[in-house]
Amino acid sequence: MDNIDGIINDIEREDREREEAESGRESASNNYNTGDTATEVGIPNRTVGFKDFESLDLRVARVVDVEDHTGSRKPMYKLTLSLGELGSRVVVAGIKSFYSKDELIGKRIVIVANLERKSIAGIISEGMILAAEDDAGNVSLMVPDKSIDEGSRIR
Repeated sequence: MDNIDGIINDIEREDREREEAESGRESASNNYNTGDTATEVGIPNRTVGFKDFESLDLRVARVVDVEDHTGSRKPMYKLTLSLGELGSRVVVAGIKSFYSKDELIGKRIVIVANLERKSIAGIISEGMILAAEDDAGNVSLMVPDKSIDEGSRIR
C-alpha cells in the first residue's frame, strides 16, 4: 500500500504543479533561479511567468536616423527605427556614450515594441532597445546574428 500511496501522491503533486503553471502562478518546484549559486553571481532570485514573458513583443528594427537628445540631462539619442511593414518608431536611448551616430545608422537591433509610451525629457519614446551591460559599464546592443527582415518577431 505504501507504494500505491506514493504513486498517488506523485500524481496529485504533478496535477497541482500543472494547474499552477497553467494559471500563471509559480510553484516552488518550478523556480529555476533558487539557491545560493544564483544569488552569488548576481542573478535575481525570482522568475517571470511564461505568460508574462510571452506578452512581450520583441522585434527586429533598423536604425534609420539618429539625433542628439539635447533636452535630456544624460547623454541620449533620439532614434528613428524602421519595423518594416509595422511602420516606424521613435525611441529615446541612453547609448550616446557608447555608440556614435555612424555606428548606429543602418544597424539592426532588438526592441520591445509593445512597451507603454513614455515621455523622456520631452520626447515620446515608443519602445525600448535591448542592450547588455557588464560590471565595468560596457554596453553592447542586442543584434540579430544573421540578416533578417525588419519587424521580424523574436521568439
